[in-house]
Amino acid sequence: MSLAKGTVLLLLLAAISCDAAPAAEECAPVTQRLPTADLHQIFGHWVLVWSVSGRELGQALLGKLASSHVEFKLDNDNKTIDYIERNQFVEHGKHDSCTSYFIKMTMPSDDAEHHTIKCDSIQVEKDGAPVVYNDTGVVDFYKTCSDCLLMTYTTQTHKYLLFYKKEGSHPDVEQHKAHHDDHRKVAECLGFPHNQPFIYNGKADFCHKSSILISEECRPAVTPLSLADPSVIFGDWVLVWSVSDHDEGHDLLSKVSSSHVEFKGLPNDHAVQLTERNVYIGSLHSCTTYFVNMTKVSGDADQNTLRSVSIRVEKDGAPVVYNDTGVVDFYKTCSDCLLMTYKTQTHKYLLFYKKEGSHPDVEQHKTHHDDHKKVAECLGFPHNQPYIYNGKADFCHKKSAPATNPQQA
Repeated sequence: MSLAKGTVLLLLLAAISCDAAPAAEECAPVTQRLPTADLHQIFGHWVLVWSVSGRELGQALLGKLASSHVEFKLDNDNKTIDYIERNQFVEHGKHDSCTSYFIKMTMPSDDAEHHTIKCDSIQVEKDGAPVVYNDTGVVDFYKTCSDCLLMTYTTQTHKYLLFYKKEGSHPDVEQHKAHHDDHRKVAECLGFPHNQPFIYNGKADFCHKSSILISEECRPAVTPLSLADPSVIFGDWVLVWSVSDHDEGHDLLSKVSSSHVEFKGLPNDHAVQLTERNVYIGSLHSCTTYFVNMTKVSGDADQNTLRSVSIRVEKDGAPVVYNDTGVVDFYKTCSDCLLMTYKTQTHKYLLFYKKEGSHPDVEQHKTHHDDHKKVAECLGFPHNQPYIYNGKADFCHKKSAPATNPQQA
C-alpha cells in the first residue's frame, strides 16, 4: 500500500513539475525587453504569424482572425509613433469584416533602458466606417530575430502575445513552424496559455492589399495603378478575359455572355461608383446589375485599392438581397485597357477590360492572352478556365456593336 501511495505521489510531482512555469534563468534570455535606444527597429511593415491571448475573449477573437498586418512609423515631429493595425476576420469560411486601428503613441523622452509605451489615442474603423472605441492599450517590445517583431499588447479587457515577421518573409510557413517551440517557451515565461494559438497560413490576404509577394520578374506586369487621380479608371469598359481562384468563381464565369462596367466619380473626392451589368448564357434576356459605391483605403501606400461601402443588386430591375463585400486592386496596363482584381468574401477574380469601342476586335485580344496568363501566374490565379469575350454578345442595356448603340428602354 505504501509503495502504491509513493508511486502515485511521484506521478503527481512529475505532473506538477511538467506544468510548472519555467525557471527564471530559463526565461531571462527569451524575455529581454527591447532597449529604448533600439526602438527604431520596430518601424516598418509586419505580418502576424503566431499569437495567443491570456483571456477567453481574446482567444475567441484570434479564432476568427485570417490575417493581421501592422505598420509602425515615426511622424515628422520625431516624437509620435503611428501604429496602424488591419485585421481581416473570417467566419463560417467567409471574409466577414476588416477592422483597422489607427493608434498614436509617443516615443520615450528619456534614455531609460526600456519602456512600456502607452497608446495616446485610438481610432477604429470597421469596413471603412468609424466605430466607437473607448478602450486603451499599452505595448511592451522584446528582443527577437532581425526580421521579427515580438510584443505584448494589453488593454482593459484583453492581453495578447504577438509574433510578427517582416512583410516579405511572411509567406514562408515552414520556416515559421521551426520557431513554434520558441514561441511557446516565451508564452510560458510571460504567463500566457499557448494551446489555442493563431497561426498565419502564409496565404490569407490583408485588408488593404494582397499578401502575394511580387517577384522581380513579375513586377513590370503587375505594377500598381495609382488612383491619386481616380479619373484614370473612369469610363465604360467591356470584360474580354477573366479567371477566378475558386470553383464557384469558375462556374460563374463559365455562364457569362457579356459583362459591361462603368466607373465614375461621386461628389466625395475619395468615392467612386462602379456599375456592372452581366448577361448570362441561357438567360440572354435576363440582366444582373451591381451598383457599388467604393472608397479609397486609408493608409494604402500604392493608392491602387478601392473598398466597397455599399452594394445594391438588381435582377431585371427587381432588387435582390446581397450581403457580400468587395475590394478592388488596379494595375497598370495598356492605354485602352483596364486591369484589376476583385475580391469578395469567398473568392477572387482577375479581370481584363477593353475600352468600349475597341472590345469587338477578338483577333487583337488573342494576341494578349499570353500576357494575361503571365499576370495570372504572378498574382496566384489559375488560368486554365478563362472567360473569353466573343466580340459579339450584347450587353444588358445596349447593343455591343459600336456603330449601333441605341439605348434600350
